[in-house]
Amino acid sequence: GRGLQMPFAYFRDAWRERRFDATHLRAALAEHDGADEGAAIIAALEAADLPADGSAPLPLLCDSLDQRRDLRHEPAWADLVTQQVSQFCAAWFDAGESDWAMPTGDSLYADWLRGIATDRGIDLLVHLPQRKARVATLPPDARAMVGRADAALGIPADELEDFLRLVLLR
Repeated sequence: GRGLQMPFAYFRDAWRERRFDATHLRAALAEHDGADEGAAIIAALEAADLPADGSAPLPLLCDSLDQRRDLRHEPAWADLVTQQVSQFCAAWFDAGESDWAMPTGDSLYADWLRGIATDRGIDLLVHLPQRKARVATLPPDARAMVGRADAALGIPADELEDFLRLVLLR
């Protein structure tokens, strides 16, 4: 997957072409509590030996799972997840624009959990023999699910927000 941000080469080229300078960088960093990072960012922008497209993204779980699948005959996990999340969010945030409205309840997560428990479309696309049983073990509350995932992954508390943002954008 790819993030929604521009590749590092874009910023490096803009820096070299003077489309932004240290003043702009300091202002942007001040908006995001990153004032201490200015010198390191400038050094990276000025380094001549960086790869043209920055470093390769770290693999996600879906990337690892796809290495064991026949992607000529099965959809990639990243594509399946993106499609499922997009389809669900489009229906959930529809705001009455379509003829059919998805029933909504307590929260986005609770409604997703209810939907994923009964969605047979996933079973048609990929072979997941224990999907229903695994879905049944998920906590009913979104915060509890984030806590469970955090505990399983062992992400340090001060890095959790950045990690979740990375996963969301990839």
